[in-house]
Amino acid sequence: MVNSMLDDVKNKIENDKEILSVLPKNNLRNRKNYLEKVTSLINEYQGINDNVLAEIEKRYYSLCDIKDDNIGNNTTELLNDFNYLNSLTSPMEILNLDKMLDIINSYENENLDIINENILNIIKVFNDVGIVLNKESFDFNVYASEYIDFLLKEKDSNKIHEYFEKLYWKCPNILKYLVVNFYDLYFKNNKKFISYIENQKLNKFSKYEDKKNSGFSIFRKKSSNYLDNFNKEYQKRIIDYDNLISKSRKRYLDMFLNNELDIKDYDKVKIDKMINDYTENSIVNDKKSLFVNLRNSLREYQMISKYHYIIDECHELYNNKNDYKSVLKNKLKDIDKISNEIKKNNNKAKKIMDNDSNEFLNI
Repeated sequence: MVNSMLDDVKNKIENDKEILSVLPKNNLRNRKNYLEKVTSLINEYQGINDNVLAEIEKRYYSLCDIKDDNIGNNTTELLNDFNYLNSLTSPMEILNLDKMLDIINSYENENLDIINENILNIIKVFNDVGIVLNKESFDFNVYASEYIDFLLKEKDSNKIHEYFEKLYWKCPNILKYLVVNFYDLYFKNNKKFISYIENQKLNKFSKYEDKKNSGFSIFRKKSSNYLDNFNKEYQKRIIDYDNLISKSRKRYLDMFLNNELDIKDYDKVKIDKMINDYTENSIVNDKKSLFVNLRNSLREYQMISKYHYIIDECHELYNNKNDYKSVLKNKLKDIDKISNEIKKNNNKAKKIMDNDSNEFLNI
């Protein structure tokens, strides 16, 4: 429509220029007629200009009326639930403990409030599992223990910041000690975490079991349909979400304005021609749906191609998992030995501090 209007105006200009070029101007009367024609054209084009400006304003305000669709991705919850079905995903990963610990360990790049929020969230996860943490649970470093005790009791952010600064000057590695202590507590209570995750599986996936199958168990040796139903629900949500995205006027408007899309590529004549060119001999009635399915297949292939080297390596490692059976066990033994040594040294330091707390702690 825009191109058609522009072409019409261009053609009219060329025609009017041609008309003006042949008008005689050899005497006063002809020059007067010529000026009247020019004046008439000026008024006509002013009217066209006013109409174009009015149309631009109308379209501008119609675009302004396009609101954000606020399309929520309702697949996120199910995507997270997939972790529960992966036997290679540890409870630490499922419960996001690894991510929270990484944030604490990167203190230089984070705000202390964010660090504290993650510390408290980790403590809450332990509590949900049935492991109540307190000051005595943190036996790697006396300063870390004191900070946890203060953090659990104090709500004033300014006081927490002030207290942390005092401790930090005495022990710059206080947060690293906390991270190591959390890892130690996790591995010491690993069986409780595994049991908690198995119970969570029962709660999460029992709703996907057909009601005719009583006695739901994710450990059932025979094939259970709960996984098929879960996958179907996930695929349905993916399709629904994709359809909402593809029909979002706001999303397309933003992409056009940001030059991510070119409006010329969305000319209806062009699109129809392209569809017919590629499906000339196709017996499919709904040709547009065919292209949508092709796009989805290409996206999937693109994603697999992008990460195929990781997938291949994971397959190789999994197939050779027996070669690594003793690695974790030996590593945990080494960690346990070092942890016990750290705890012994901390207990010695604590006794000295208890004897002269003013000199060592002074907080």
